[in-house]
Amino acid sequence: MALFLHALNLVLLGCAGGVVAGFVIWIVIALIAFGEWVLDRLPRGSRLEYQRYRAEQDIRGIRRQAVLDLLDAEHDQRLAYDDHDIIEGTAVEVGRS
Repeated sequence: MALFLHALNLVLLGCAGGVVAGFVIWIVIALIAFGEWVLDRLPRGSRLEYQRYRAEQDIRGIRRQAVLDLLDAEHDQRLAYDDHDIIEGTAVEVGRS
């Protein structure tokens, strides 16, 4: 009977060790997954390059629109130069529509 209890004790200790080892492995896998999740959320070089590219394109669009507004205002000013209702014929106002 003592041998049976000793064998049962070893089996139960082995199962308990297996459960503890399983929890440790589960915690390690969870920490690795969390680390990868955090790294996925961090800005990468390519994402930053794309954001910089989009910002440059937006700036170019604003500059392009400003030049078009300036040319449009200059055209309107030239048409209105001979109009006697306008006091200052050389004033140009550039507005954003």
